[in-house]
Amino acid sequence: MVEIFRFVGVCLITMLLMQTLKGVNPAGALLLLLGAVLVLAVWGMNGLQNVLHWLRELTQRIGLSESLCLPIVKVVGIAATSRIAGAVCKDAGASALAAQLELACACAALLVCLPLFGQVLEIANALLD
Repeated sequence: MVEIFRFVGVCLITMLLMQTLKGVNPAGALLLLLGAVLVLAVWGMNGLQNVLHWLRELTQRIGLSESLCLPIVKVVGIAATSRIAGAVCKDAGASALAAQLELACACAALLVCLPLFGQVLEIANALLD
């Protein structure tokens, strides 16, 4: 719970500093934004490790294959990356680049899910037989 307050604090301080820098040094404001995003991403990865550990324990307890859950975790990571990187592109005034990035990430998410779709079809086929 304390982690979220650290996240909020970094975001608010970054926003205030960016607003101050924007008029004087727009490139510096963008670099500040990128630095804050990277710091928050590293902190977020630490929290993600706990989620992944819990997910592994859960799949082992109920006897599910990790290969069924792994694509879901990957898609969530792709979606988060797409959203954050797209927002940074939009803040830099590159909306077309942000749209292209979001499209590429959507395709990557679909590719990651293809093995899961195959497994679902196999299970459905086995149930029909």
